[in-house]
Amino acid sequence: MKFLKWIGIGIGGLIIIGILSSALGGNKDKTTPDKPATSTPAATSNAPEAKAPETIKISAASLYVAYKENEVAADEKYKNKILEITGTVDDIKKDIVDTPYVALATDDLIGRVQCMFDKSALTQLSSLKKGQQIKITGKCTGLMMNVIVRDSKIVE
Repeated sequence: MKFLKWIGIGIGGLIIIGILSSALGGNKDKTTPDKPATSTPAATSNAPEAKAPETIKISAASLYVAYKENEVAADEKYKNKILEITGTVDDIKKDIVDTPYVALATDDLIGRVQCMFDKSALTQLSSLKKGQQIKITGKCTGLMMNVIVRDSKIVE
């Protein structure tokens, strides 16, 4: 009986790890943007160039407050949008699946804006210091204890 108990605990642990890993960045959005439909080749030659998505400029504190006050409204305004966030570096760490991130301070004691980076940014992130003012761009994916921003890049 003890053996079955340990198997159950092991399977439960694996399920929890899988859920956490996908929630914290193990599953990136792998969809590709839709290509605009064109009816004739002539239409593409005269078509204006596609505009880059609008970047919303906001402070880390304001972004977190928006989510704390009304998550539904904040999702409508910021989720899946490119943000340029200014703030103060509160932490430079890696999550449980080894994805590096920079946490930006907010006026909240617990909540922060967590900007997730590609592992190729490790050298750049290693030069950051807590308390440093910074500007980061990335795609907001909503609230999950912290406001999560993926595909982050430091604005020079």
